Amino acid sequence: MTEDQGPKLSIFERFKTRRGELTTKARRQRNIIQILVESQSPEGRTRSAISKSISAAHGAKWQSAYPGVFKDMEETMVPLGLIREEGRLPMKRGPKAMQEQGSPFYSLTDEGQVVALSIREIGGREALLERLLKEAKVSGRDVLLVLVDCNPGFVYLMIQRYVEAWCEGRFELMPFDLTKLGETGDEPLAAQLDLLESLLALDRVERRRVVGFLREVVGKTEPADAVRQTLKSASGAASA
Repeated sequence: MTEDQGPKLSIFERFKTRRGELTTKARRQRNIIQILVESQSPEGRTRSAISKSISAAHGAKWQSAYPGVFKDMEETMVPLGLIREEGRLPMKRGPKAMQEQGSPFYSLTDEGQVVALSIREIGGREALLERLLKEAKVSGRDVLLVLVDCNPGFVYLMIQRYVEAWCEGRFELMPFDLTKLGETGDEPLAAQLDLLESLLALDRVERRRVVGFLREVVGKTEPADAVRQTLKSASGAASA
């Protein structure tokens, strides 16, 4: 996919005059993906049901939301390979031809699951990531499993930056390979790597001081679970 060809996903699109607020289209596309992740029943994953869920959250009529949902799904997400028609439900109303054809319901493809992992609002991302790492073709799977154990937030940040770069036409989404980000010179991730390498070069006392200061900066008073366990183990070894 190149920057000027084919449909583009807009989940990171923001208003230029509203302090980075997501556009209506971006929020709607995020809602569609979120519903496809979180809805267990086929009845909740039709275009009409998705339109009703989105409009209910905003106190609007679902018929008003439907054209945008239809366009996002059929003209953007299906062509991009993010969602697929999983089956059809029988219809009791409407034209006879429509009743015979049934109402399509949708699910995410592997590509769609990668995109879903970049959206913070989606619940159950942990299970989604675990399934993706087990079932899909993923480069660096073993390292990612280690990182998911010790710092899942960093993994989600990398995936978000990866999906953003794909939306900008920097590279193909699949096969899923986070090392493609190296081609983009991603500054936030480079800064985090620099910090990690610098911390590893410090002695234990300096490292604790730096980490303590950074906790204050971000308003986090307690260390992450993995760090807490490491500190506990280190204390136990020192007293033995």
